Amino acid sequence: MSQEARPPYVTFETRQIEDRNASSEAGHYVAKDVHYAIITPSGSKDRLEKVADEWLRDTEAAVREERFPAQWLEGYKAGFRAFLEGKELPEDGTPILTWPPLSPAQVRTIIDADVRTVEDLAAANESTLTRIGIGGRAFKQQAQAWLDTVNDTGKVAAELDALRKKNADLEKRDAARDQQIKDLTNRLDAMAKVKEDA
Repeated sequence: MSQEARPPYVTFETRQIEDRNASSEAGHYVAKDVHYAIITPSGSKDRLEKVADEWLRDTEAAVREERFPAQWLEGYKAGFRAFLEGKELPEDGTPILTWPPLSPAQVRTIIDADVRTVEDLAAANESTLTRIGIGGRAFKQQAQAWLDTVNDTGKVAAELDALRKKNADLEKRDAARDQQIKDLTNRLDAMAKVKEDA
């Protein structure tokens, strides 16, 4: 599996499915809630729909067989727990919806092409760029540049912190040297005064 591969999008929903045994016993239609996982590969319109519990078990088996990254599975489990608790699903990356450089129309165009994060846009293939349409390649380059800048900002912040510490150390050393010079000057003045008095 490629290091640059992006995880499929997974959303969850609850559907009413007939409980045949309960329907037979009751003599009328009886439904039960079943949670489904809707899986869409990044940048694809293909959708796979599976019962969520079964899909998560299958995915755990794929992780054990090293066919699926464990961190993706953990993200899906967290998303399913959030779904069951009625909370928003966590995004894996920077959501296109909140990415500052885009206009609302551009956001809609990119999301309509099934690209939901800046990271997915930066890794978009030709098929995805074709679905985005005019400007797709420019959006991809903009996403790559933005991610590079974000990553560089962390490095710059670390370098700035190191420089601040180094500067503080130099200031302490300068203050100590100033004090030494002052002490030596006072001693020389005292020695000169002793000579004059003698």
